[in-house]
Amino acid sequence: MKKPRISYDAHSDVFSIVIKAGYEETHREVSPGVFVELDKNNQMIGIEILDASENIGKFFRDPAPSVSLSA
Repeated sequence: MKKPRISYDAHSDVFSIVIKAGYEETHREVSPGVFVELDKNNQMIGIEILDASENIGKFFRDPAPSVSLSA
């Protein structure tokens, strides 16, 4: 398997991951603003995240929650 191609378009604020070459026949929204792109065989060929600075940027801005383990 080839490495995925990752890109970010700052003008449209879209982050995309192309998993394999192919023509997008359809797509499915799996979460608000997150789309899985499918080919004619219903195989995933890519992922597109709209409003990326908000949808994935928050994972880099917000600190990880602290976890307390007690026995």
